[in-house]
Amino acid sequence: MVRTERFPLASGTLTALGDLCDFPFKLHTYLGVHRTDTDTSRTYTFRYFAPSATAVYLVSDFLSWENGKRMTRLASGVWELTLTSERSLEGASYKYKVYRETVSDYCSDPYATREEGRGGYASLIATEAPVCTDSAAWEAHRRAQGKKPLHFLEVSLTSLVTKKNRLPYEEGAAYRYDELARALTVYAKSTGYTHVKLLSPSLFEKNSLFAPAPRHGTPDDYAACLSYLHQNGIGTILALPLPHTEEDACRVLAASDFMLSHYPIDGLWFEAPMDGQDGQMSTDTLFSAFCSLQKRYPHAIFGCDCTESPESVNNLAIPEGFLVRHTHTEDVLTDHLALPPALRAKDQERLIDALVSQALASQSKRLTRGGKESLMMRFFGSYEQKFSENRLYHMMLIASGSPKLSFMLASLAPFRPWQDSLLPEWYMADFKLHRAHRRFIRALNRFYLSTPLLWDEKTAITCHHKDPERNVFSLKRKNKDGELLFIFNCSDTLYTDYTLPAAHTAYRECFSSDEESFAGEGYVNRLAIPCTDAGLTLNLAPLSAVILEPNPYKI
Repeated sequence: MVRTERFPLASGTLTALGDLCDFPFKLHTYLGVHRTDTDTSRTYTFRYFAPSATAVYLVSDFLSWENGKRMTRLASGVWELTLTSERSLEGASYKYKVYRETVSDYCSDPYATREEGRGGYASLIATEAPVCTDSAAWEAHRRAQGKKPLHFLEVSLTSLVTKKNRLPYEEGAAYRYDELARALTVYAKSTGYTHVKLLSPSLFEKNSLFAPAPRHGTPDDYAACLSYLHQNGIGTILALPLPHTEEDACRVLAASDFMLSHYPIDGLWFEAPMDGQDGQMSTDTLFSAFCSLQKRYPHAIFGCDCTESPESVNNLAIPEGFLVRHTHTEDVLTDHLALPPALRAKDQERLIDALVSQALASQSKRLTRGGKESLMMRFFGSYEQKFSENRLYHMMLIASGSPKLSFMLASLAPFRPWQDSLLPEWYMADFKLHRAHRRFIRALNRFYLSTPLLWDEKTAITCHHKDPERNVFSLKRKNKDGELLFIFNCSDTLYTDYTLPAAHTAYRECFSSDEESFAGEGYVNRLAIPCTDAGLTLNLAPLSAVILEPNPYKI
């Protein structure tokens, strides 16, 4: 199949394959292993792209792991070998022995759809597509739902839960995909998430972007896991790495096409590396490539991390509908709450600007995943005060953007950042304050899902009131159907009769972070709040936030 349009990655080495497949989205239909059947035999064709190699050998358990069989170099830089076998080779292990000058190395197949797993790192022959039972049904169901809120739960299946409290990568610690699907469904539905974002496994787990993590089961098991989530109303987003080179980008886009066409998923997320280092490719080039992918799958959800500085973000040609996680600006909230309350006045303007302009309300990636410091450790104050700061932080996230992105253990307020190689701290649910924080997250998520003003794209968010001297400010979310008023007290002072401007005759408090059931002090406004000529007067607990809506009933 000849490519039908000029692709943005025109100078990459893989473009030599452009006349052999729909470049680069269908590279997996040419590279890797492919099978053709006759009445008496099966023919397997192996193709490996290595233009700089001097020789490539196929080594396997059905040939020889030491010597193998030499492959033939084609003009495009692809090494090819065709084998005919009377018996099926499905599930057999293989690698490529690649020679470059005087050095040789064993390499797995980067286009393999199934792998041996940790320990052997060999690829497995798998030429049959995974069996998906509900892809068409889920697509029809998703389109019929119309506009719905998006609240993503970032989760790693590797360390979600393990057997007998073993470390995630210990022998015998892994649960099967069907067991993980049940545990994940219970957690996501009970905590109030609409989608799960499945993080990429560690490099210790797999080498190919086309293969699910093998330690939990086969590709068919993986497809069944995704189907189970869909049957319970949970969407799925797969995370893939942001490419550093044009060759990487071609492989990532081919893997994207493969995943979207073979598995029942709702979209993809392209993740920046944890060290925050940019690759050799420009962000504009990547967005052009992602835009081409978006045209192929217009109903899928797409998102990516953006490591550009805040000053240059406005100059990027971001595709319409693309969710972007700005890693430079998502830490503005935590930086503000890390300051002592007495020093926050000077930083209030920067905080408000970030809340008003943020399109995606995401928790700090640096402080939730693999960093040296956690959100709870970053917040200022004593042990008890950190929980108030954390509730205030999540109220800001709810007020700021429309789609939400939360990490797996956020509901338990962990004091250690998550690491894929360590056990998650689920035991924290046994402690009083952590258990209360989980109640808060559940209640806040449910309020978000049931309130269209918080996720409707046509809702405008503006700054309603600023009071730097007392560390108080308010934001307003408004559309044609109504409005919500968010009032934040970032100080450690209780204000019993705080007055601010108001546009309606009365308001009612529909959510407060200071409820006693959330381990707050209980300074809430139970009755309707009337407005006088001076404005709206209410109680503001220290380090808290409240959400008000106009009261439709007369007082």
